[in-house]
Amino acid sequence: MAKVNRPNIVKGLTPIIYDNSGNVIDINELDSNWYAYTDQGSYGRDGMTSRWANARTEDGSQWVWIPRYAYKITNPGTNTASEIDIIFLSGKSNKYEDENGNMCDLPEGYIVHPVFTNEEKEGYPNGGWDKEVTGIWVAKYQAGFAGGGNNVEAVESNVINTASNINKNFYGTVDLNTKFKYPVFLPLTYAYNNINVGDAYALSQDLNSENNPYGLINNSYPHLMKKSEWGCVAYLAHSKYGRNGIQVSNNKRSLNNNPSTIFAVTGCGASDNTYFNDRIGQASSTTGNIYGIFDMHGTTWEMVAGYLECDSSLLIKNAKLMVDIDNDSIVDKKSTKYVSMYKRGENVGDSQSNYLANKDRKGEAMFETSSSGNGNNSWFGDYSRFLLSSNPFFKNGGYFDTYQYDSGGGLFSYAYESANAGTHNGFRCVLIPD
Repeated sequence: MAKVNRPNIVKGLTPIIYDNSGNVIDINELDSNWYAYTDQGSYGRDGMTSRWANARTEDGSQWVWIPRYAYKITNPGTNTASEIDIIFLSGKSNKYEDENGNMCDLPEGYIVHPVFTNEEKEGYPNGGWDKEVTGIWVAKYQAGFAGGGNNVEAVESNVINTASNINKNFYGTVDLNTKFKYPVFLPLTYAYNNINVGDAYALSQDLNSENNPYGLINNSYPHLMKKSEWGCVAYLAHSKYGRNGIQVSNNKRSLNNNPSTIFAVTGCGASDNTYFNDRIGQASSTTGNIYGIFDMHGTTWEMVAGYLECDSSLLIKNAKLMVDIDNDSIVDKKSTKYVSMYKRGENVGDSQSNYLANKDRKGEAMFETSSSGNGNNSWFGDYSRFLLSSNPFFKNGGYFDTYQYDSGGGLFSYAYESANAGTHNGFRCVLIPD
């Protein structure tokens, strides 16, 4: 078992394990059974024995700890999946502890994943943070509707709908200037759809506001997942501490807009009758068991906090809560710790041109795990469709319906998106504790 940074339990979080039926059991954070980041052996062996640390917030939502690590990809920049070696780091340092308790420098070629590093002075070139961190908490499931397949009471947030083309969602028609309900992160819940990326961005940061249902406070920094944080989970999932080179299977539980307000169900597997608490359903998790992260292949596309440097009307419309907007023009296009801005290429209307302009970025499960930005050239044949001016936002993971997108989705799938409120678009949140 690898030695990892102990999960940072901020106010509102309670450590949990699961019984054989998938029921949550609260435990003490000193319980030796809480987690075990276990080496699965030689590359390609999916032992499904690694148990990442899980916790719940006061509303019951579930979160998974991704501890600080460095990585090395055997053959980066191609469309053929290769080994990702992970070394877990000690505290906020770039050193690791060997089996004899000695603190050691990283071997040559290893990169501390940018998610855990302070990139403030450099302008967040790889989606980092404004300080060194010991780890992050990632929502175990895609955002879902409270009351949608669960017993959680829907609570009104402080975020007001800004989308002009909102469709009906699980709660009914969400008009302009109507407050959104807080999401939950639970299995067998209708995925939170029909919200544009700017509103998802604002709603995610509202998770620790006063009177929130999660019990979170200011030191948890909730936010919409960035591409770098998606990549951080994907690399650990692909490593020997996750699926060890085996593709995470698809969540194919699709309601196909029946009724028209809902589409997908969280925490399911490769067929309608496989779920988070059975063996086949757990093949859709990052560990192949109940202790991993679900819904990263299939369910709905996951919009992330990132956009292309351009003057698209879609950017002005859908990113108004991410960037400074003045008189319907973008004043300040830059990366922050909460959102990544991607440089435009020589031809801003061409995916490959923009892909090449950003090719030096690390850790995002994009440039290191694909050979081009236009096609199905990511690992496992996943989509590699980089941003362009007509679709300046990212979405990850794919979705499933009867007719399309059954292939091309996965951990290493990324595609361009208008990020309008839509049936097939959802999101996920991340916490970064002090």
